[in-house]
Amino acid sequence: MSKHAALLCSLLAIVACDPLVEDGFQGDVLFSIDGRVVDFNFGSAELSDPLASLFWTSSGDTTTDPALLQARSAVAVRVSFPATFRINVFDVPKLASSGERPFAIGEIVVWQDENGDGEYAASEFRGAALDHVILYADHDVPAEESPTGRVLPAGFSQVSLPLPCAPVQTIPTADDCGVPLGAACEVGKSQCGKQGQCMLDDGYTSYPDGYCVMPLASQCTPDGGVPLGVELDQSFTDVWIKACASQQDCREGYSCEYWLNGCLPDEPLAIIIDPSYQFQPICLDDIPFD
Repeated sequence: MSKHAALLCSLLAIVACDPLVEDGFQGDVLFSIDGRVVDFNFGSAELSDPLASLFWTSSGDTTTDPALLQARSAVAVRVSFPATFRINVFDVPKLASSGERPFAIGEIVVWQDENGDGEYAASEFRGAALDHVILYADHDVPAEESPTGRVLPAGFSQVSLPLPCAPVQTIPTADDCGVPLGAACEVGKSQCGKQGQCMLDDGYTSYPDGYCVMPLASQCTPDGGVPLGVELDQSFTDVWIKACASQQDCREGYSCEYWLNGCLPDEPLAIIIDPSYQFQPICLDDIPFD
């Protein structure tokens, strides 16, 4: 499934759900994960009281192998379909004692506690977050060791897969072709320059407060742009969008999608219900192409 198809599928109606919280004070919330569960008709109607949890993998990559998943470091939440959920994280994962990997990989999993023992097993896997993982580092990880290709800041980070897993060059800004790519705009006004256009949606998702783009057919190539195929003016076309090397390169309401190196609207993390779902590898170079 394409990234944009995933974004489209996540835009379904939602209802609230109640978290399962244990008696007593859990401690301070260190990080919260907000998302929505999407029913792709893979059998969610047959589920009863499914749980969404954050698990930390002890492998060097993403996995659905329960033997490689550490104990949950968050309170599980009960979900219904379709539903929003929030997982609050109250403690930090253990990093590899060898120091070979200076960050931890967390996966959001939907499962059903069939035997009521409170322990996750492979047979209880029902779905997972679509192309998203949580990273944790106890110190700033330099770009050479970071899967994002940029400095991975200490603490928790939510990122979409795949990641470059190699240092990424900074974005040059010598020539923007007169188009402030990624800037807020209104259709019919001139905020995007003579060669630019104001995009409010791309056929899959909306762009809050507008987004300046420039068609690839223009006579100029912006230093700070990356190409993206979109639906614009009721036809599919390729445009330049704002490039990014970190979240700081994107304006509020947008995030740096590392698989693209471009700024796109923030979207709720989406979980699909599919017991056969497999996480894709964390690194771009590890993904096979036909």
